[in-house]
Amino acid sequence: MDWEELAEKLLVKAYIDVGLTPPQWISSKVSEEEDFYDKMIEDVRGFMLESINNAYARFIRSTGEESDRERINSVLERPLIPWLIVRGEELLITTRILSELQDVIGDIGGLKSLAELLGWEYIPKYSLKEKGKVRNMSVIRTTKEDFIDFLLLS
Repeated sequence: MDWEELAEKLLVKAYIDVGLTPPQWISSKVSEEEDFYDKMIEDVRGFMLESINNAYARFIRSTGEESDRERINSVLERPLIPWLIVRGEELLITTRILSELQDVIGDIGGLKSLAELLGWEYIPKYSLKEKGKVRNMSVIRTTKEDFIDFLLLS
């Protein structure tokens, strides 16, 4: 067998041996590395946009006249998505997104890898004050505007 087929079999076996489901990307054939990353970015964008749209449809009353940007802002103003925290113009993505993304693109390698893929800042120890207590957590940080532009391909 050729090296690509052998590499795929070894990766699948490694995932199965440690009790994980092999991600779909293992069997993806891409002509160039850039195509692979572009597809991953688009899959992440699609997942995030779908999460926003689902939260909007489920929790917010629509007039039918909202623009895409208005719908996204309506969701961001409320704590409807568990992996998303908005503090003013700062937007934080928590590690909780990784388990939800697992079903979409498989194991991305952690929050730092996701931040690098999207070109946003990874902070390994972000202090967040909630209900009088300080929590330290790993987050991806971007601006609300950059997040919306990413979702809308602006």
